[in-house]
Amino acid sequence: MARTVSLSSAPLAALTAELARRGKELPKLEKKASDLRTQLDTVEAQIAALGGMTNSGGRGARPAGRAAGRGGVRRRPSPSGLTLADAIAKVLGSTPMSPKEIAAAVVDQNLRHTAKTLTTQVSQVLGKDRRFKREGRAQWTRRGAAKE
Repeated sequence: MARTVSLSSAPLAALTAELARRGKELPKLEKKASDLRTQLDTVEAQIAALGGMTNSGGRGARPAGRAAGRGGVRRRPSPSGLTLADAIAKVLGSTPMSPKEIAAAVVDQNLRHTAKTLTTQVSQVLGKDRRFKREGRAQWTRRGAAKE
């Protein structure tokens, strides 16, 4: 088994050499990623030509947010086909709910898969989407919802 050396005790020349070695690998990996994206686009075009649906919808129809290219995120579709914000809007009414309660309701109605970070994702969407109104600490309602 290789012995690990702490960075503080490694000689500067060794650190410089390691950075140079890793730097040489980067263009190869970027080229490989580009080639794989091209292959994926070709396969998705073939699927679309046969009338099928693809997860990403092709290069021009990626979900809003980040592109699925370098540094992007490839989103998996939810069981219902709704975005998380739409699922939250469907669950949330005029009765205040916490992000944890909202996440549980979204999962219970099979609008989204369970995930370790679903409550965190719900909190982020609540803070960014104008359809939701904060009523107090960790309590949210949907704007314009009729009072129950």
